[in-house]
Amino acid sequence: MGEMRSAERSLQDADGESRFQASRGIRRKNETHTAQWLVRALAALLILILSSTSASASETNVQALAPQKILERRCAPCHQRLPDGGYSRISRIRAVPEAWDMTIIRMRRVQHARVSPTEQAQLVKYLADSQGLAPDEAAPYRYILERRPNYIEQIPNAQLGLVCGSCHSLGRVGLERRPADEWLKLANFHLGQFPSLEYHSRLRSVQWWEIASTQMPAELEKRFPFDSAAWKRWSEHKSADLSGEWRVTGHEPGAGDYRGALVIAKSDGDDRYSVHWRLNFERGKSIRGDGSAILYTGYEWRASTTLDGKAVRQVLAVAPDGESMTGRWYYTETDERGGEMRAVRIKAGTSQVLAVQPSSIVSRAFAPARIDEG
Repeated sequence: MGEMRSAERSLQDADGESRFQASRGIRRKNETHTAQWLVRALAALLILILSSTSASASETNVQALAPQKILERRCAPCHQRLPDGGYSRISRIRAVPEAWDMTIIRMRRVQHARVSPTEQAQLVKYLADSQGLAPDEAAPYRYILERRPNYIEQIPNAQLGLVCGSCHSLGRVGLERRPADEWLKLANFHLGQFPSLEYHSRLRSVQWWEIASTQMPAELEKRFPFDSAAWKRWSEHKSADLSGEWRVTGHEPGAGDYRGALVIAKSDGDDRYSVHWRLNFERGKSIRGDGSAILYTGYEWRASTTLDGKAVRQVLAVAPDGESMTGRWYYTETDERGGEMRAVRIKAGTSQVLAVQPSSIVSRAFAPARIDEG
């Protein structure tokens, strides 16, 4: 009996030792797997860090290049180099900064072009300067640049309004310039990118593709030509230095008339400025802000600033002599809110009437008028 218990105890001890050895083996195996996993994770992390550093260094190197080199590295893989040194499609278009920006964004999203935000900004500046629109060409469509609410377009041609205006504003078309063959390629792009285009509610009863591919290219080239005397003249224009003090006047719906000051100073880079401005409203409110600005194409002023602690965008057109700017500013989160703005450079010993406020009064009524001089 005692021997049986002793034997059972021995078996239990042996079984326990066996389980212990097995458990220790499992732990060792798990520890080995864990160690291997840690080594692999650390190796992957090291590779990621090295890759990120390499990519960052590569991007920094590319960013230091001239825009022409960025075009060569980022765009030439898809756009064929032309005998004149330009690129297919790209060199056959003129457009405002916003249109070039939209095009590059589409290249990044749809074609997966490897263009960094910094490179994109450089390309937009370069292309808007070298292949932009003259002031007279952009003037009829500034409402879309300035994001004016409740603007009713005047469509000059019913067919143009149907083929193009069924989906977007005419201003979107008018702020680009292409030859007829490029307008045709754009029609092909629309149908390829938006296959259900012809089933648009306004287009079901017409032969959209037939019209867009046969009649519209010549019509668009006539209205929005790639080659123009206006652009030839303006492309030789030298940008004015806008640094200095400016007097501003304007009106913000709901807030009333205002006047104030705009101080512009040169910043790093060509056509780049720092901005500080202050608006004093007729009802007593005074607000101020600051930010930065870029001048495109010698006259397209775009400033990203604050005003009373809120993000604001200025979209102004600079006069050819560089002495005045007109346009609109708006809150970036609610662009329907904003104000008309006119800015005139302050020059010692000169004065001019900038605005008369109020601009009108009720018939047979009398009201004090304030004349703002620059």
